[in-house]
Amino acid sequence: MLFDVVVNNTTYPDILVPLLGHHQTKNCALAMAIAADIIIDIDLASVKQNLANLQWPGRMEILCNDPFVMLDACINRVSCDNVINVLTHLGITKCCTIIGIPDDKDYAGVAHAMSEVAAEIILTKSQNPHYKFTQVQKERLASEGIVAQWTSSIQEALLLARQTTLPTVILGTTSVIAEVKSITF
Repeated sequence: MLFDVVVNNTTYPDILVPLLGHHQTKNCALAMAIAADIIIDIDLASVKQNLANLQWPGRMEILCNDPFVMLDACINRVSCDNVINVLTHLGITKCCTIIGIPDDKDYAGVAHAMSEVAAEIILTKSQNPHYKFTQVQKERLASEGIVAQWTSSIQEALLLARQTTLPTVILGTTSVIAEVKSITF
């Protein structure tokens, strides 16, 4: 994302944030506005250099382009708006969505929100014993009109996703993100 930030009467041109999503430009502008209130003279070259090197693993992170695989730590319906906006910006209108969100979180809200772009929904679980993932998720979604497949691991979910030939979007809790990050794409 390349944009200008205007704070009061000062324009900070050509700010580059190597993160996907319009919301990241808003976050950056807000941070720069706060910094401008605290720091009298912002070193723009230093800000630009630090922002250009910014990485945020598991946040709209593209793991692979061919086949397309994106990873995001989205665990509620509201965050899906940003995911869908990024997919739209990338020209992706249909995808295979893997959801790895525990039973006590908003997995259903994520599935409902993503159903507008998901040709397939695959539910999966983390191997972290502190989280509860059960097939009740699949049953609940089915009762709400959403068809989903259940898998017992992220590896199994990825194998199913690869069979679809669709772009893959993986959404889940931090333990799922960590498991995905351990896989070579």
